[in-house]
Amino acid sequence: MKLYHELAESYFAIENNHRDIRHDVAFITGLVRAKDTPSLLDLGCGTGEHLNLLAKAGFRCTGIDISEDMLATARKRFSSKIEFIRMDMADIDYTAEFDMVISLFGSFNYLINDADILAVLKKTLRALKPAGVGIFEIWNTQPIVKIREKDIDLVSVTDFQGSSIKRERGFKLRDDRSKTVVEVNYRYRINGSEGVKTLRDRHIMRSFTPEEISGFLSKAGLTVKQIYSNFLSHPYDENSNRMVVLFSRG
Repeated sequence: MKLYHELAESYFAIENNHRDIRHDVAFITGLVRAKDTPSLLDLGCGTGEHLNLLAKAGFRCTGIDISEDMLATARKRFSSKIEFIRMDMADIDYTAEFDMVISLFGSFNYLINDADILAVLKKTLRALKPAGVGIFEIWNTQPIVKIREKDIDLVSVTDFQGSSIKRERGFKLRDDRSKTVVEVNYRYRINGSEGVKTLRDRHIMRSFTPEEISGFLSKAGLTVKQIYSNFLSHPYDENSNRMVVLFSRG
């Protein structure tokens, strides 16, 4: 996927058009204020911007990502005190090591099959300390099934290191009655010193209803504490594009 490789350097600048991650960090830090140097694992950490702020807030941070290009960017930009590891989230193998496990920006949505989802959640359970909590940001099925298909269209323009990057996006539901699988198509038009370059990218992702993700978490031995619409703690809304799922052990 080109967003995570060829566009790794500009990835966060592109994604950050739509949110202020300081809200995310404030939400996360608010859950563990009583702890000294809480330990945190980020599944799909990308280029590490969240971990950078969390480390500054006192967390001991470990981030994993499958893209070495994303991790190389993270290591170049941020403190060596943050541990960045190239790993698929399906391969994590920790035991009672973290106070918190997070997965943001829809990284969890790349898990398509039920068995893979359950396996990752069981490994998340094992990675958490007895009083540990998790926060997963997950795509919400409801708005997607209402639209079903959207033609590719401009969603953002990002200025990055002398280039202008136009991001266009469209999607369509795949025909699968057992789960909501979405084909998301991107087109990036990069206007820089060497002219205009166009990159096309396709992502296959799965979205969830609150009931679906709660069921998976329960089967894995995890307990849903709350589902929000965003990191401002707004209650779940079926029209929200995402869910922020707070869960704990047992």
